Amino acid sequence: MNALKEFDTVKVVRLLDSDVMRPPRIGDTGVIVHIDSVDDKATGYMVEKVAPNGYTIWLADFLPDEIELAENPATQE
Repeated sequence: MNALKEFDTVKVVRLLDSDVMRPPRIGDTGVIVHIDSVDDKATGYMVEKVAPNGYTIWLADFLPDEIELAENPATQE
């Protein structure tokens, strides 16, 4: 089972494809809002980055190799 779970704060470490208005950037942090899985193995993650005012900056799907758990989520932009 993968160590990442819903509502974890993660950092983008690689971008394989992006087609959103303000695409994610390497180094961005966001929160996992949904995990796609097959047989308890994560196959993809939906991650959301939210502005301080509560508006969504981006919502994007990532493969497991594109994100990692953020070290200090409370202090990262």
